[in-house]
Amino acid sequence: MKPKYKPTEGEKDFLKNKYAFELLNMMGYSQVEGVEIPFEVLIQHGLFEKFTNKIKDLKKVFPSSKLTGLHSTAEVKQVYPAINLLRQVLKECGYKLKPIVKSDGYENKRKKVKRSYLIIRNN
Repeated sequence: MKPKYKPTEGEKDFLKNKYAFELLNMMGYSQVEGVEIPFEVLIQHGLFEKFTNKIKDLKKVFPSSKLTGLHSTAEVKQVYPAINLLRQVLKECGYKLKPIVKSDGYENKRKKVKRSYLIIRNN
């Protein structure tokens, strides 16, 4: 029986960044830092299903005990599983998904807001 391959620490760091980039590529973004992603893109139907195709690969380099977005029950137990998975993967790579809330006027005496997320380097 062939022993199971385990990537080294250097390979893990490379793969973590590669997978984070691939998740962003699935949404149509070609870079990581400085990208502003609208909330509507992150909650669109089918995005988490696209991400689930990568979960097997993600579990090889990310600790699934620490990242709840990799759990098999994530889609059922979490309100926004795609946002959570992306946020957790980016955090492991040294980035932060910073929420941005902008006022979009009022409608029927109720404030409307536009939500988005900005990817920044974590200090």
